Amino acid sequence: MKNAVKPVAVKQSLFQKVTVAEKRSLSVCSYGHEKRGKTWFALSAPGPVAVISSDSGTENAVREWQRQGKEIYLFQHTLPPLGQKIEVYESAWDRLAEAVYEAITSAQFRSVVVDTATEVWELLRLARFGRLTQVMPHHYGPVNNEFRSLLNKAVASDKNTVWIHKVKKVYKTNKEGKDSWTGEWERSGFADFGYIIDVVIEHRIVEDDDSGKLDFGVKVIDSRFRPTEVCGRIFTGFEATFPALAMTLLPDTAIDAWED
Repeated sequence: MKNAVKPVAVKQSLFQKVTVAEKRSLSVCSYGHEKRGKTWFALSAPGPVAVISSDSGTENAVREWQRQGKEIYLFQHTLPPLGQKIEVYESAWDRLAEAVYEAITSAQFRSVVVDTATEVWELLRLARFGRLTQVMPHHYGPVNNEFRSLLNKAVASDKNTVWIHKVKKVYKTNKEGKDSWTGEWERSGFADFGYIIDVVIEHRIVEDDDSGKLDFGVKVIDSRFRPTEVCGRIFTGFEATFPALAMTLLPDTAIDAWED
């Protein structure tokens, strides 16, 4: 047929309307010196909890929470010592990564605890380089992307996640041209955690102003939610728990989102 009108293809928009949905999971980057309540805080997250641990002390905290009726499942792994063949590290990393992916995808768990994320980052570097030092900066691109992908998948899941970190000394070059300790400490691990995670907290021991007794404290270092209200704030006692912190950061959510 002559002069037929051709149908006009309707281009589909690349944009989608944002709908407001209640957030029911929280990702936490946690760090501090040893015996500052890091694992205890992490295990206060809603259960059932999957724990991926390389820390031998984790089991004691797990038992304490289990006595209180907490449902916890433990995957225990050991970071192979330095000086091994790279195949040893590759095998260990494959098994660890499989555990992480199972934890964040399984309907069995509500929360995932990684103790410690510092050693997870070390294991990936060992699996890809065979060593932790004398690696050129430009070689880190693929490894950074691999770890970032794993972390993004965890944060994008419907699981609460707590990534516990060790701390390391901060060094600075002095007048003699030598590196010397500044007296300060910083989180040890993957540098981009703070950009991906919801909230960064530091664990410490604090003294109660009234009683003088010591207690665990949690200081909010950085937060995606209510940053001007919570950053720098120190939570103690009952408030130094995952549910209390979550309710402070997301006050419009229902309390049952954070309970066992």
